Amino acid sequence: MEKPPSNSEDRHLNVKRSALNVERSGAAGAAIDRDNPWPGLATFTEDQGAFFHGRDDEVDDLTQLARLRALVVLFGQSGLGKSSLLQAGVFPRLRANGFCPIYIRLDHAENAPTPSEQVKALVDIETTRVGAWTRPGAARPGETLWELFHHRDDRLIDTGGRAIIPVLVFDQFEELFTLGAAAGARRDRAVAFMSELAELVENRPSEQLVARLEGSADELEAFDFSRADYRVVITLREDFLPELEGLKTIMPAMMANRMRLARMTGTQALQAVVQPGAQLVTEEVACKIVEFVAGARGGSIERLAELNVEPALLSVVCRELNERRRTLGQAQITADLVSGNRREILIDFYERSVSDLPAGMRTFVEDHLLTKSGFRDNLALETALEFPEVTPPLIDTLVARRLLRLEDRAGIQRVELTHDVLAEVVRNARDARQQRFAVEKAQQLERLALATAIRQTRRQRWMIAGLTVAVAGLCVGAFFGIRAQRRAAELAGQAELATGSRLLDEGQTGDGLAYLAAAARRAQGHSVAATRIVSTLAAHNFLLPVGATLKLPSPATQVLILADDRSALVLGEDNRVLVLDLVEWKVAREFSFDQKIQPRGLRIAAKNPGVFAVALADGTVQVCDTATGRPQGKPITPPNLAKPSQIPGFQLGTWRTLFAFSPDGRWVVANRGTTAVFDAATGEERFHGEHFNLTMSLSYATWSPFSPDSSHIALPFWDIPDFSGDSKTVSSASMLLSVPDGKAVTVRRFENQDDTNGAHHFSADGTRVLMLGYGSSGNTTGGASRSPLAVVCDATTLLPIGPEILFPQTSPS
Repeated sequence: MEKPPSNSEDRHLNVKRSALNVERSGAAGAAIDRDNPWPGLATFTEDQGAFFHGRDDEVDDLTQLARLRALVVLFGQSGLGKSSLLQAGVFPRLRANGFCPIYIRLDHAENAPTPSEQVKALVDIETTRVGAWTRPGAARPGETLWELFHHRDDRLIDTGGRAIIPVLVFDQFEELFTLGAAAGARRDRAVAFMSELAELVENRPSEQLVARLEGSADELEAFDFSRADYRVVITLREDFLPELEGLKTIMPAMMANRMRLARMTGTQALQAVVQPGAQLVTEEVACKIVEFVAGARGGSIERLAELNVEPALLSVVCRELNERRRTLGQAQITADLVSGNRREILIDFYERSVSDLPAGMRTFVEDHLLTKSGFRDNLALETALEFPEVTPPLIDTLVARRLLRLEDRAGIQRVELTHDVLAEVVRNARDARQQRFAVEKAQQLERLALATAIRQTRRQRWMIAGLTVAVAGLCVGAFFGIRAQRRAAELAGQAELATGSRLLDEGQTGDGLAYLAAAARRAQGHSVAATRIVSTLAAHNFLLPVGATLKLPSPATQVLILADDRSALVLGEDNRVLVLDLVEWKVAREFSFDQKIQPRGLRIAAKNPGVFAVALADGTVQVCDTATGRPQGKPITPPNLAKPSQIPGFQLGTWRTLFAFSPDGRWVVANRGTTAVFDAATGEERFHGEHFNLTMSLSYATWSPFSPDSSHIALPFWDIPDFSGDSKTVSSASMLLSVPDGKAVTVRRFENQDDTNGAHHFSADGTRVLMLGYGSSGNTTGGASRSPLAVVCDATTLLPIGPEILFPQTSPS
């Protein structure tokens, strides 16, 4: 599949050369043998398959899926060995069955080639190793992946003429949603590649290609639309499945062919320890190692099968124990070497790796190989070497110690942490170092201030000694001067008292208090100024800032304090939701959404700080996790969102969504003409009212119909017997419903809409309901005006407790 010369030829050649170099260097750096059969946090490579054990069933299942399905999605939590399973387990079996696996990990740097170009370069490298294409030169620069694999009669064959099927294996696909989802060109490039990959998987040429082929019969004949002799395998972390499922509209196949990789069972873990290291560890000690990693003790062989073990942690523990054995010169790993705890081993591994290196090297690892939120990141090697005390020999040292790895992507060598399980350890070390630095800086400033104070004290002592003689000579003159000064101070105090009193009388409170305070200081025995100050302070409230002004990215349109009283949510004009840490007074997190949030469309649960909800521009409501901003369930679609109401004159398409959160965060009630209750965790509808609410307008932005215990809602509604004519009377009512089944507990009806028909609010103790609405002062059919109304009712019977309050009318109804 050779390409004709093009402007991108040199770049592709660089990709090929660097990929070959990294394979050789990577194989050498991660070499394992019988005396050291566990790679620790390094990934098993294809030529290390003899040391990879414990995953036979998973290898069989994934190999079978990859042989039969156009697309397979392998997902699982971090640290379960997805990359090792593919390279050391599945790749050899695929090759033995006439397939050519092509390992792909995309480079998302700004200056990297497009993902499509990277894939095509790697395809060229790997297919050249195993065989040849029957039509060399058929591929063209700039063509899509679908075109690359659909040239008529252009097939990959080995030296014996047997067909070989390429398998594109995309490892760590979640990086498209993290590193590749940055704003600007990188995001656009990632979106375009996912669309191109979907066309390949679904065997669907792009619209641009179809339009081009319709105008050229010769070019149309150059492609075979029925070809499917290629496979795609995608691996990603399980917590990014929601992002992947966002592609299901363009790539339906990914919903069908999935395989979840779980933790190893204790039995599998025992095989992973004993089979590669039989000469180094007995089965008895291996059982202790497995129990140690799983956090269990003293189990039987039957109990061992029930344990869950993380393969990455098992591998690093085995490697660390083997290093202890080699240091002690022992022939085998003994039971007394299995000590400490799992977390301590990872911490010891990290600290031992960096303890003898310059501080700048450790700072580089902790500050630049993790994102701010704690995800593993990577950096171009040439950029890394620009940091203080970072040198090629030190990079090589950490690669040899399995803390870092070098990987070439699109012709650029990049450096990153060996495994995701190190992210938490490195992040904790970073936080501890930054905290120590802050403490040391504060102590340094304190010492500096103390030294300055000592110097000033010494100077003052010399000045006092020199002035003592002068003071003695001035004492006589001072006696007479003090008398004059007291008289002047008394006169000045009287003037300040008079000025302050006048300013207070004129309403200038701040200036007046300042003058009174000055007068009180001058004449401390005078009670007039003090009395006036106390009376003024008692009659006023003052807003006093308790911290520095916090600058936000954009003006805030809504601010809500969470139930923990330590955080607040802010909705900004830039459509972002900020989480404010009220203790440290800083922006802790910020979340963005795919579409605009409706004005004042942010809600919180009064007793649950872990969730919040937003109303989006399309009218739907999304419940999100406060810690991560991730959706908690599917979007909530309020009733009548897609269809107009049956009530004449209602234009629901122009309404904003009215919704409320239950205090415990379990339920959402939404209203667009009709009321419905939804499960906040799943987005499923639990109750749909067959009645129409009356005046759920934007003025009820803080509408909260839930009782404090979240068990009931109080709602107003219209009871409309017939829409066919005007002869029927339209009545209004208030209803108390149980949550979530919507069963009516109490109903109170009103005639001629003469009573409350607006928002209902429970009191804090749940015993009363405040009904807000409008009351008519005459016949509603005669166009009588209506005025705002409020009434307090019993929460059980909905009967008024006190009189109705009819506020003065401000405008016609």
